[in-house]
Amino acid sequence: MNKNNPIGSANNASNGIKSDRDLMHTVRMKSSHPTGITGRLAENITKNWLIGLRETNPGILDMFHERDQLPYREMLPWLGEFAGKYITGAYHIYRLTLNPALYDYIISFIEELMECQAEDGYLGVFSRECRLTGSFSQKPYEVEGTWDAWNHYHILYGLLLWYGETKDARYLACAEKTAGLFLEKFYCPASGRKSLLELQSAETNLSPIHVFALLYRLTGKQCYLDFALEIEKDLADKRAGNYIHCALNGIEYYQCPKPRWESLHIILGLAELYRAAGHTSRKEPSDAISDTSLRSLFDAQPGKSACMGQNPPAPAACDTQGQLPGAYYLQTAEQIYRSIRKTDVHNTGAFSTDEQAIGTPFKNGNIETCCVIAYNALAVELFKLTGAVDILDFLELAHYNACMGAWSPTGRWSTYHTPMVGERHANFHDISFQSRAGSPELNCCSVNAPRAVGMLSEWAVTRTETALCINAYEDGEFVTEENVRIRISGGYPAKDTVEIAVENYIGDLALRIPGWSVHTSLAAETIWGRSTPQAAVFSQDTRAVQETAPLSPDPPPAVGSYCRLHCKGSILIHMQLDFTTRYLEGKEAYEGYVSIYRGPILFGTDISLAGGHDLTKLPVLSRKELENVPSLSEQNEGRIRIPLSCGITLGDFYHLGQSGCRYTTWLQAE
Repeated sequence: MNKNNPIGSANNASNGIKSDRDLMHTVRMKSSHPTGITGRLAENITKNWLIGLRETNPGILDMFHERDQLPYREMLPWLGEFAGKYITGAYHIYRLTLNPALYDYIISFIEELMECQAEDGYLGVFSRECRLTGSFSQKPYEVEGTWDAWNHYHILYGLLLWYGETKDARYLACAEKTAGLFLEKFYCPASGRKSLLELQSAETNLSPIHVFALLYRLTGKQCYLDFALEIEKDLADKRAGNYIHCALNGIEYYQCPKPRWESLHIILGLAELYRAAGHTSRKEPSDAISDTSLRSLFDAQPGKSACMGQNPPAPAACDTQGQLPGAYYLQTAEQIYRSIRKTDVHNTGAFSTDEQAIGTPFKNGNIETCCVIAYNALAVELFKLTGAVDILDFLELAHYNACMGAWSPTGRWSTYHTPMVGERHANFHDISFQSRAGSPELNCCSVNAPRAVGMLSEWAVTRTETALCINAYEDGEFVTEENVRIRISGGYPAKDTVEIAVENYIGDLALRIPGWSVHTSLAAETIWGRSTPQAAVFSQDTRAVQETAPLSPDPPPAVGSYCRLHCKGSILIHMQLDFTTRYLEGKEAYEGYVSIYRGPILFGTDISLAGGHDLTKLPVLSRKELENVPSLSEQNEGRIRIPLSCGITLGDFYHLGQSGCRYTTWLQAE
């Protein structure tokens, strides 16, 4: 550990698995008390959904216990994923809240899940003769494309997360036993080199590429890397997505053969293979942060859109000369991320229309929660690998709108489809065909949705080799595993002022300046012996610096970058962000309409806020008025309101339509 930097080395991923290629690493907390709107939702999800799920929806594990009992349960191809998605989402909520009751409950759940593992390592829901064959239990001789490999992928991924959290060797042993079954059945000369493609449903059943690459990083066993590389070969098959070829030739993701959301878990595997491709770091000069600002190290290159960055730069075409081993993996993953962001991210920050990329965000269609989560997970991994700050702007937009908007504030239910215009329905209403007797609330989205909110824990506070980076500004008190204390207050994102206190830390601090905050002001105070404050104040838009102590950033930060300050033990920072009203101009179906933003929040209106107006014939709003009317916030509920003279009140997207009434996020404004 660097004795001058309590953070120490930045070699640990959030789940405890080492990676030398990441430029950013999640800072783990040993005490976490998020008191803002996300923290309240996370606690509600914990007590009203996660804890007790085994009892309220017993099929989540009973389907494993009863897989060989007649008569067989009526299954859908993906039902075996539910347990894996559940423990993964619970992991992320736990890392956000560190709720001990949740921890105990999930550990008990995992214990029972591992008891369902067969002697050969099988951890699925189909009968003995149908294990990893693509066949349903009722028709063992017909390959109908069960998602058995996909189901195992989610379970193994969740087990590895919790292994990183608990260091319980049994979790790793369970995952490796199942991996051993895969090694025996696929790409093995003794089994005729059967491919996972033979299970059909390539965009799902090739997803184990991700977990096998993770297993290689965790254990160093070559057999896991070899297996992942065999899957990579299959990606070029006409039955698969040919993702690498398409990405490196500049083909948009929606134009590739398999543009559904499930494919993104394969792309996560390619990002992990970039980590596996070499144990020498993708190093930046060690003095890059100490001699220059983080802005110069992390070239944010924000897009031109007010909120979505619709024109982010694409990576260079594939040219392996002079590049690090496996660079094309990172190029592929980044190209796909940026292609989707350019063509298929809706005004809410949500990816997908009817469960895939289609080339436009302005078409109405189902915006599935699972799609949002898969894309956000890819964004998180790319932020860690590249340090690109513009990815944080996207993650924040998606978090406060698409992710939180997929939940009832009660934490009791979530959605399958969260539209730009329409109604919010519980997922067990919209996709009730997934429900099974005795477990009416189980479906792909209900078990996955906690992950959408909990992923904030992955990027809220991160670190590089030489700096502690604060990326999210919601209220809370936190203590890192290195005993650095962080206190954030101010009421963000409802309010534009943020106060950050950091104690017990010596080193560089990097504060994220959002891409939408054109005029940002900061004032920092270092307390010497907790007596004499010395302050530095600067105004970002003028780049004027007035200082009475060496605390000012050099150079002052640009929009969509990091501002760096040096902390000599404790520091108090006052930040004023720019909540100027911004607009996203609609196209195609929404030509002549706009979406309205302040900070990271998307605003709209619903029947309860429309002041008696017909929601389909709302008056044209005044942009001049919108620029001057302040936002009003309800501290307890977290609601944000913008009352207008026409009688309409705009509300934050998270709370729109929560009573079941119709809402809209596309409005006319002149």
